Amino acid sequence: MTGFEGASCAEIPQSVADVVFFSSAPRDRHYAKRICGGCPVRDACLRMALDAERGASIYERHGVFGGTVPSERLRMQRESV
Repeated sequence: MTGFEGASCAEIPQSVADVVFFSSAPRDRHYAKRICGGCPVRDACLRMALDAERGASIYERHGVFGGTVPSERLRMQRESV
């Protein structure tokens, strides 16, 4: 899913990952965040999402990356300024 070698999400069928990691349902997001929890490339995935979303509004952010949802990443970027 992320393109990172060894990512935990790579073990999940693509059709399932597409739904779970890009759902707005709390249950799906919680499941996606649990998958990210022990991922060996979590930090790199989060950095990639933060870089890609720099300057984007909340409406331009999607999915669970690095164990975070769009609102969490937006907050992280606002706090780092």
